[in-house]
Amino acid sequence: MEEKLNFEDFSEMTVTLEMENGIQMECDVVLVFCENSRNYIALMPAEQEQGTKETEIYFYRLTGASMDELGIENIEEDEEYQEVAERFEEIMDEQEFSDVFAEKDEE
Repeated sequence: MEEKLNFEDFSEMTVTLEMENGIQMECDVVLVFCENSRNYIALMPAEQEQGTKETEIYFYRLTGASMDELGIENIEEDEEYQEVAERFEEIMDEQEFSDVFAEKDEE
């Protein structure tokens, strides 16, 4: 029996990306989320370059219906990529507000 995909399973995962120049980059999973009935994964390089103020986030389409079939693929269309990036920002903003309210409740 196949294990269904559970987004919580990704919280401690890392992914190794092979870049176009052949260099491999270890990335932490920031978030796995659904947008327009598709699953996406947001990745952040495990080691940021020194002196870089902005955090780089990479977005990929997540494929497979179970952990056994899991894969990622590039998002080729600019419009789809933009929608995914905007949804990621919304989720992160919502999470930030949730954290603020949780802190106030603890006081």
